[in-house]
Amino acid sequence: MKAFGFFLREAWSSLRRNLSASFAAVTAIGAVLFLLSLLMFLSFNILGLAEHLRERKGISVFLATDTEPDRIEELEHHFSGFDEVEGVRVITRAEALADLEEELGSEGLGDALGENPLPDVLLITPSERANDAASLAGLAEEIEAYEGVEDVLYGKRWVEALDEWLRIVHRANAVTGVLAVLAIVLVLGNTLRLIVLMREEPIAILKTIGATDAFIRTPFVIAGVLLCVVGATVALGMLYLGFVAGGHLMPGMRFLPPGSLGLFVLGVSLVGIAGSLLTVELSLRQLEGGGGGLRD
Repeated sequence: MKAFGFFLREAWSSLRRNLSASFAAVTAIGAVLFLLSLLMFLSFNILGLAEHLRERKGISVFLATDTEPDRIEELEHHFSGFDEVEGVRVITRAEALADLEEELGSEGLGDALGENPLPDVLLITPSERANDAASLAGLAEEIEAYEGVEDVLYGKRWVEALDEWLRIVHRANAVTGVLAVLAIVLVLGNTLRLIVLMREEPIAILKTIGATDAFIRTPFVIAGVLLCVVGATVALGMLYLGFVAGGHLMPGMRFLPPGSLGLFVLGVSLVGIAGSLLTVELSLRQLEGGGGGLRD
């Protein structure tokens, strides 16, 4: 623990001695991470809306008007056993007509028609295994082949459109994440390289008295992680202030949950560790091979 405290003090000292470079790095990293966190925020709410819409996905199975009650019960029981089906509800012809009369506000519709023209309907709720358009299409095609089934509807167009939008969101997240990682590594590279080069003489002294590479490298890596964590904190703070200030313009929008915020900071820290290790290693090798104080 004492060693970590020493390394932390050395890292902070290095950043403070190069305050302008540190401030520029935090600003650049914060800007990049703000864009990434903003996309995360939008994606979180879009995916939440998509999940709500998924709950409305369903398959309406219209049965032939001459289908016997025993056959309807048999189909209900059979479809309930499908892995892709979460539940099946029967809407009888009488119930369908009553619902139509209520919707139209016409209680005498059945008497006016003379005979109920509406078919019995099975409303099928798909399970998680049939969440996408292809699975729903396959399930609908299989159900339509059964005797007594007249037609099957499942809102093909809007289901396909929803799936396409979700694919776009996931791709945008992936591309933005990769670009953010590259940007952070580049910013850390420039900043830490400058700090290492400015510490050439102390590093040479440490090498002379037998300090290990890990001992020399650790404070710079911690400095890189500190830059990333501060940048992430600034980005999330800006995002939250924007959310609070513009909340009335975005009714129903939710802020990122604590778990997502923690994973965001953790991910940024891991990128900071990897980027700092790479940068510091290359910078130290440059010092060793550049004719400076590190050469034997």
